[in-house]
Amino acid sequence: MIRQSFTLRVILVSFVLLALPLLINTFFFFREAYETMIKEAKLDLKESANFRAYAFSEIQPARQVLLEEIEYFLQLHGKIDPEKLNIQFEQLSEIAQGVEVMLLGLGKEGEYPVIASSFPELVGTPFESIKKIPDILKNGKGSFVRYLYSDRAEAYVPYVFVAHVIHNKKTQEPIAILLVSANIEGLMQQMLSVEKLHEYIHFALLNTEGIVFAATNPELNGKYFRALTKQRRKELMKLEHMGPTGIALTPLPSVYDRDPPFFEFLFKNEVKIAYEASIPGVGVSVVAYAHKARLFGKAITHFLVIYSIYGLILLIGAILTYWLSVWLSKPLYQLSQVMSEVDERNLEVRFKKVPLGAEINLLGSIFNETLDALLAQMERTEQERIKKETYEREVAIGREVQESLLPSVTPKLEGVRLSGHYLPGHRVGGSCYGYLVRENLLYLYLIESPEPGISSCLYALSMRSLLTSHATLSDDPEEILKCSLEGGANLSALIATYDLKSREFRYAYKGCNPPLIDQKRESAILEPGDRVRLYSGVLSKELNAPLKSQEREVILITLEVGE
Repeated sequence: MIRQSFTLRVILVSFVLLALPLLINTFFFFREAYETMIKEAKLDLKESANFRAYAFSEIQPARQVLLEEIEYFLQLHGKIDPEKLNIQFEQLSEIAQGVEVMLLGLGKEGEYPVIASSFPELVGTPFESIKKIPDILKNGKGSFVRYLYSDRAEAYVPYVFVAHVIHNKKTQEPIAILLVSANIEGLMQQMLSVEKLHEYIHFALLNTEGIVFAATNPELNGKYFRALTKQRRKELMKLEHMGPTGIALTPLPSVYDRDPPFFEFLFKNEVKIAYEASIPGVGVSVVAYAHKARLFGKAITHFLVIYSIYGLILLIGAILTYWLSVWLSKPLYQLSQVMSEVDERNLEVRFKKVPLGAEINLLGSIFNETLDALLAQMERTEQERIKKETYEREVAIGREVQESLLPSVTPKLEGVRLSGHYLPGHRVGGSCYGYLVRENLLYLYLIESPEPGISSCLYALSMRSLLTSHATLSDDPEEILKCSLEGGANLSALIATYDLKSREFRYAYKGCNPPLIDQKRESAILEPGDRVRLYSGVLSKELNAPLKSQEREVILITLEVGE
């Protein structure tokens, strides 16, 4: 319907022209809105994450100073009395509520038994750790977060541990590890709570392995962002560092931003934008994240308002366009009727101007002129057809003459392999080649005509006769060529002689390419294996390529000397 109706096509074009500014404006609007929303969201994420990270770093047991004071107060650099220490640790725990103290001995490699603790149930049990305790022994101090099962609460409870290595005062060898821990379950609930001002921001806490051990959304627990080997995952599950929470099999798909520590990750088929604030002194990282698509809520609202207004403009414009197109289509209908008549072979019909036709009348006049020009072109085409038939007859005659110029047989001579190739062109030009044998002398000739046509063929025929005649009288290529070109024909030629006994090769040429000899020789004597090529100009750039049909004839003569 649109193809057959001018009115509908005008309306469609109008819609495209009116909608184009909207599309361009929408592109720039969304790009600016996207950049603004991302900047604001990143600022909110950074502030929220850093605020909570600072609050976490203020945990009193996380300060190494406390450990040094305990070591000095209890004089833990000599002989250790476990029973006395248990009583002292219990007293410290009562004074500083919420703080637990324990001392680890250095057993065999990878074994760290609890010598004394404010947790009586832990005394005598191994404090298992695959990685952290060896790192602390190496560095002298450190911190980490893990879950411990509490008999009092009958549940796994998260603790932050700050460790300090005790050295022998005399030998400076490590003799034990002092740990201070604090229950951070209440603090975690505060850190994972969502603010009313930024309800779209959620939080997660990561340990040093990059594993989420607590999150606003419990479904994120056990997920991790950094690579984790299967062996390490099994070790962490065995040590129950994550408490009752399992560890995912694969990391969350994540991509770090060009502005780290911002990054994006995929969770539950939703892209999240996040910021990670690390707390090195505690071994914990705080991640603030938000659903990326939610950031565009305001932008989409503005977009819908703009499109509603623009849709109203398009509707009014469509009504006006329809009325104008109907008014303009009347003279077009008359022009279409004239075109239909012409399509039915009525070439005498013409467009007549109509009132209020405006540009359509001009179009009709152009149509009339085009029709007149078409009739004139048809007459010229008929004349060209007659000329073409005449030319084709001339070409047929030229080809007969051309074929008579070419040798019918290639001579077979001892010690020489001789071959000649001729490929006719699209136009007949009279180019030819041939051989003559007189006693021990082989004559080779190649004639090229610069212009196509029967006259060139006749000139080439005449020159070939002169060449063969003079070759019977002389063995000098220069003399033969000079005598053969005395007729004044505008032809190019190459004459070569080869002595079958002395292997002497001589040539002369005018307007052609010189012979091509594979092995360059200072003398004219050829050696066995030498190959000489005589070729027309069209082969000068691709001698080794297969012969292809050209505008003009293609000629290649090859002389190869044997043993």
